Amino acid sequence: MNDGLASLLRPLVVLAAPLWVLLLRYGFADLSAINGVAPDVALIAAVAAAWTRKPLGAVAFAALLGASLDLASTTPWGLGAVRYATLAALVCGVRRVGDFDLPGISVVLVLAFACAERGLAALTIGVRLQLPLTPLLLQAGGIALLSALLAPLGFATARALAPATTIDEAWGRR
Repeated sequence: MNDGLASLLRPLVVLAAPLWVLLLRYGFADLSAINGVAPDVALIAAVAAAWTRKPLGAVAFAALLGASLDLASTTPWGLGAVRYATLAALVCGVRRVGDFDLPGISVVLVLAFACAERGLAALTIGVRLQLPLTPLLLQAGGIALLSALLAPLGFATARALAPATTIDEAWGRR
């Protein structure tokens, strides 16, 4: 493929990434559900992007993903985008503190992100629809645990799709 066509298609592929993640999320959820609880591929993708990509792109990706998820959610539109973007920025901040890639860091990051995101969504839904919070929070915890178990696969995929940036490159230092 020539460079002109590649430079034209690259932004389209990047902008379509949340769509591919959503398609994978809903397809994977149908195949892997255990008692109605399945890992959330979107959570894993958002954390992997925040850990392996430049902060601005990772936060934008997470916000687009969250906004897309809001379309099929009972929460007010835009809250998912805010949750995802904020949590992705926090992951980027943790990454900035130290350039470390400890064994199991993907599991810890996805578990923390998923507990926060799914927990906040459960609280929003429970309060808004006046539902009991315990079942919603238990389901959120199950999603977080199953998502954390798949985190190493998500991080390996993110790194395979494009080389990870170093901390210095991600924050514009030379």
